[in-house]
Amino acid sequence: MYKLHKIGARSILLLTILFSSVCASQAYAASYGTAGCGLGSILFENTGTWWKQVLAATTNGTFGNQTFGITSGTSNCGSGATALARKQQDYVTANLVSLQREVAQGSGDAVVGLADVFGCKANDYSKFAEFSQTNYKAIFNSNDPVAIISNIKIEINKNSNLTQSCEYAQI
Repeated sequence: MYKLHKIGARSILLLTILFSSVCASQAYAASYGTAGCGLGSILFENTGTWWKQVLAATTNGTFGNQTFGITSGTSNCGSGATALARKQQDYVTANLVSLQREVAQGSGDAVVGLADVFGCKANDYSKFAEFSQTNYKAIFNSNDPVAIISNIKIEINKNSNLTQSCEYAQI
């Protein structure tokens, strides 16, 4: 009977360590409770109930879906890098002709929209328009939206003011 008790204590200790490591790895997630975003946050809504957070963290840890969710912007993880890149590409594709014309002029709604999809602060939209006009040849050296986005990011990162203002230029 002593051996059975000793094995049971080891199992409990091992499970406690395992559970603690799963919860600790999820502890710094923003508004999803300690479980973070992922499949667990969908299945077990954050109501502040500890046992739901345990189940959500266990689900997230078991299926390892948070990395995908964060990158793709799914599973309650907000808009990830992939979703943001897609949004930028869709915007440039849909507005290419207007962007080329308005950037050459240095103002316009399409340029404001472009500044917005790059996460520029509203009070810096005019700086972004002026910057875009100045760097027109470097930005629009191709009609490929992916190349244009890449060129914008390269040029923004050369400009210390816009690097601080346009938060999505780093992605």
